[in-house]
Amino acid sequence: MNWFAIRVARARTLIPHYNIPRSRSFLMLDAGCGDGVQSHVFLSYFHRCKIIAIDVRKSNIIEAIRYNKQFHGRFQALIADYHDLPFLNDSFDLVILGFSLHESENKVTVLKEAHRVLKPRGIILIIDYQLAAPTYWISPGKKISPHELLQVVKQHLPKTTARIVHSTKRIHITKVTKHATKDLK
Repeated sequence: MNWFAIRVARARTLIPHYNIPRSRSFLMLDAGCGDGVQSHVFLSYFHRCKIIAIDVRKSNIIEAIRYNKQFHGRFQALIADYHDLPFLNDSFDLVILGFSLHESENKVTVLKEAHRVLKPRGIILIIDYQLAAPTYWISPGKKISPHELLQVVKQHLPKTTARIVHSTKRIHITKVTKHATKDLK
C-alpha cells in the first residue's frame, strides 16, 4: 500500500464523526487540498458530492488531479489561496480545512473566507493536529488547540455554532455550522 492509500484509509475512519448523510448531495470546497487525500475520501464515500479543491502550490494541484482523475466530472482543482478565495458568497455547502489550517499565519482570515463562501446551514470542517501531537514538520507555534479554535470562531465568525466533534491525542475535528438568516418578507 502506498503512502497516499494509507492516508486515504486513515481519513476514511473519520467520516462517521462528520455526521453527514451518505446520500446527501453537496458542493464542497477542499481548501488547502495538498495532494487531494480529503477530496478522494469524500468523492469515494459520498457519491453525490462535487468538489472544488484549491491549493497555492501548483505541484499539489497536479498531484490532486492525478489522484482524483477517476472522479472526472465531480472533481475540479485549481491554484488559489484560501486567504482570498475566488468564489462568490454563499457558494458551498461544505468547506473542509483538512490538515491545512496550521499552514496559515493568519487563521482568522482563512476562517472568515471559508465562512463567506459557505451557504446558510453550511458546514466548515476543520481537521488538524493537536498541540502535543508529534509532528516534526509543523512548528508548535503554528498549531492551534481545539479550545483556542472554538474561541477564534466564537470571536470572529458571527451567526455560527462550533463544536469539537472528535478529539484524540493526535488530531481534533471541529465542526462549524453557519446559521440560516431569516427572510425579511
